Amino acid sequence: MDGSETGLYLMHLIAGALAGHGGGDGRDLAADDWHRVHALASRHAVEAIAWAGVTGEPELEAQVPQDLRARWAREADATLVRQLTFEAEREEIASRLAEHGISTAALKGAVLARRYPAPGLRSMGDNDVLFAVLERRADGRWQPQGAGDSHAHAMDRAYDEAATHIDAVMADLGYERRPTSPMETDLQYLRAPFHFELHRDLLSPRSPVYPYLKDPWPAMVPDGDVPGTFHMTLADEYVFHIVHMHKHFTSAGCGIRFLVDEAVYLRLFADLPERQAVADHIRERLATMGLTGFEATVRSLATALLGERDEGRDGAPLPDREREMFLTLLRSGTFGTLEQQVANARRRTGGTGALGTLRYVASRLYPGSKQIRAVHPLFDRHPWLLPLFPFMRLGSVIRNHPRKLLAELRLVFGRGRG
Repeated sequence: MDGSETGLYLMHLIAGALAGHGGGDGRDLAADDWHRVHALASRHAVEAIAWAGVTGEPELEAQVPQDLRARWAREADATLVRQLTFEAEREEIASRLAEHGISTAALKGAVLARRYPAPGLRSMGDNDVLFAVLERRADGRWQPQGAGDSHAHAMDRAYDEAATHIDAVMADLGYERRPTSPMETDLQYLRAPFHFELHRDLLSPRSPVYPYLKDPWPAMVPDGDVPGTFHMTLADEYVFHIVHMHKHFTSAGCGIRFLVDEAVYLRLFADLPERQAVADHIRERLATMGLTGFEATVRSLATALLGERDEGRDGAPLPDREREMFLTLLRSGTFGTLEQQVANARRRTGGTGALGTLRYVASRLYPGSKQIRAVHPLFDRHPWLLPLFPFMRLGSVIRNHPRKLLAELRLVFGRGRG
């Protein structure tokens, strides 16, 4: 099988798992083809749900080479164990933070894993958590402490105080804080096998859609099981899923796991009694952000390849836009490639050639004072430091990501020159 055939067969397996049965297309695959399917599933972090599609048909499972069968089954088991242990650890951390008045909301994979038809079908890497110290608004909804203060930096002070408590809680639980520069606002903690990232914002303030999602807390719903924990409504969760996918797709690229997430949401929406009101809310929010067309293509592709009908998987040609997206997803892997990231950034900053290279480097070192001040509170509080930003940024990258920097330089000044 070639790359696109392997991708379509993988879609068969996943669609079968989502529907609760096996996912074969009637063919007997050779051993080499099974290894290609597994390699593609691994590259896109969908091994567990693909394996569920295999094991749904005993005859299909018998086709898989024995050594690969054992390896694939172990990977699926590890996905389940990882989900359960991460959930227990996240609840412990949330409870400890709540004792200090810090509220949290799980994001991304931690939420999506619970949306799948069964535990252990959706992999996750980091545990992303939104945090804030909350206070009541006049209308009874929640907002971050200091959000209603007329002083420009009141909310920053509240977050700084919360970060001090978070550091203490995580250290007490045996976590080591990942070194960051003064420019970074996210908090990252490591304790094998866990990696937690605590965010004060859903998105980077440099995102063009940040103004639409900069204050998610008033629409959050308190959880009933763990004090101090919140979650988005299903509609807002879906909007964030599209925004998150679009961010990766237009940067370094993203893989088919996002497409599987889309199919999971679509199946959930189909069973909602209030689905029309939910659809109207989603449509309105995406329209304000200019993402209606992107979402329509994602939805159409997920329906064709992973929906109840299987015309896309059975060889009927996909529309051009959907086909182009599918091939891009297949090439990208779970979260894209540096090569794709550089190519997309060069297109945005001026294309190829010497002038394009100069613009690209300048934008990487100094993206503009407005963006810097929005993303990095240090420079907002002390704007006189702005001329030092390029040197601080370069130093941070050299210290924390030297290999990635070298790879990026090779792409920009070597074959990335175009």
